[in-house]
Amino acid sequence: MRNQVAYRNHDVRLHPVGPEGILPYLRAAPALFAKRGRKVVELPPRGEGLSDAELVAPFLGRSGTLRAPTLVTPLGVVAGWDEATYRRLLGLG
Repeated sequence: MRNQVAYRNHDVRLHPVGPEGILPYLRAAPALFAKRGRKVVELPPRGEGLSDAELVAPFLGRSGTLRAPTLVTPLGVVAGWDEATYRRLLGLG
């Protein structure tokens, strides 16, 4: 617990997560965001209308594994750092 927020850390450099590992989280998430450059892209809830490959692509790095940082909460998933999106998914504003 940090700042009264329970969390679990997973170091993807030591334990890479491939597309099959993140797909169940993405298909269950009510909100999906991926940061590319300075832009945050919002994907359809639960990836509706997207193939598995289209859904996981924004969440994977050049190595084909999960990008860091990625935040998974009951409210959604975000890949990349964006303070406003993190606040939204953590219920802070």
